[in-house]
Amino acid sequence: MSMHDALRARIDELAAVPHLLVALDFDATVAPIVARPEDAVAHPVSARAVRRLAALPDTAVAYVSGRSLDSLRQAARPPENVLLVGSHGAEVDVPGLPTLRPLTADEETIVDALDAVLKLIASTAPGSWVEQKPYARVLHTRQADPVLGAHALRAALESVGRGLPGVVPRRGKRVVEFSIRSETKGDALRLLRARVHADAVFFAGDDTTDEDAFAVLSAADLGVHCGDGETRAGFTVPDPDAIAEVLDALAAARQRRYAPVGSSVSR
Repeated sequence: MSMHDALRARIDELAAVPHLLVALDFDATVAPIVARPEDAVAHPVSARAVRRLAALPDTAVAYVSGRSLDSLRQAARPPENVLLVGSHGAEVDVPGLPTLRPLTADEETIVDALDAVLKLIASTAPGSWVEQKPYARVLHTRQADPVLGAHALRAALESVGRGLPGVVPRRGKRVVEFSIRSETKGDALRLLRARVHADAVFFAGDDTTDEDAFAVLSAADLGVHCGDGETRAGFTVPDPDAIAEVLDALAAARQRRYAPVGSSVSR
């Protein structure tokens, strides 16, 4: 990829702000997409850029993911000072904020019912499986036959919508999550912006749930969408390789802000 001049110019502008928040989706953005979530690994260039950014003054870095916090920590292996938001905003690992709210008895009953319904539906599309999160259950069909997988997703939406009103569905690419919590990545981005007193925010993501984050960006911020499809982001790049180039450029530009005159920027 040869980065578009307009995107490079916006990166340079963003890197010059006094307090910067860099927030990133993980799967299919920082990490190339894989069949099994447990096999996902950050693109090496992106991982280095995250480390470089996280080491700079007045620069906060966060992963904002649909994964549970435990899964996100294991997959991303971030530096200790990187902030983590999981379950689309329902779980946070941010100093001074509670990580999890215990389920009520009623919520436990709903989650158990979700688990049973989705496992039954997953059995109709071999290769499908149900992921357990603290506040949600997720039906994955990426490894199933596309026709059977699509049917399973439709059946899940219909069954849960009919039998468990109030549960929040979140559709992704060959996946649907059902949550008893309504937080979104947009809520998470607002929380993080306020928490770190950011003058501007960079956010990159690929899926439909990332559109909630793009929707809360201001004119001073920069949103980069990874992959195909319509988006609210100001810029679109084709794949995680391109995201890696963007993050490398952002890290270099931000490092130049703090580098002594005449010194070189390390990568």
